[in-house]
Amino acid sequence: MLDFSVYFNLWTFILLMIGTPGPANMLMMSTGAMYGAQAAFKLLMGLVISMLILNTLISFGVGALLTQLPMLKIILSILSVIFFSYFLLKNWNAQPKPHAEANPKVGFYAGIFVHILNPKAWIMVTLVNAQFIFYLETFFERYVLAPLSFAVVQCCLHSLWALLGILFNKKIASNLFLNRSLIILTLGVVVWSFFQSGLEC
Repeated sequence: MLDFSVYFNLWTFILLMIGTPGPANMLMMSTGAMYGAQAAFKLLMGLVISMLILNTLISFGVGALLTQLPMLKIILSILSVIFFSYFLLKNWNAQPKPHAEANPKVGFYAGIFVHILNPKAWIMVTLVNAQFIFYLETFFERYVLAPLSFAVVQCCLHSLWALLGILFNKKIASNLFLNRSLIILTLGVVVWSFFQSGLEC
């Protein structure tokens, strides 16, 4: 029998976890602004799969490595900064084009690595598993309904961040200054996440 009080707490936590500003949402906003809805959708699919992989790894206990090996968290944080910097800075000199003509530098395959290389995501999903998913009784609830809850919320909230980027593009008009401002903002969030998660050992 489904315990709806546990699900209410789980969904509330997931909403707060995925909806607040973070590397994935800022990347969605930047992609939406620079390349439009189609490119943002491809990135979104990569992000959903990335979270499903992360949920699977943590459900099998891999997340405990971050608490047992603090240096691993720092290494993961550094890789995250390098990963985001590489993909974002590839767009630094990209001249604005109509979305139909654009060639996105960030897409589905980049999205797959976003959560896997994000130590904040590891910590939050580990917490979700310990505080909420642990109390779900059946295999179906733990390994199907809970991961699907993440996927549904991701599809909704990540899409809103991409829409925000698209609206920026329409209201301000795409230009090199806007693109670079979004890149700097996204990198700022990534570095902030690094200091928040990676160095707290």
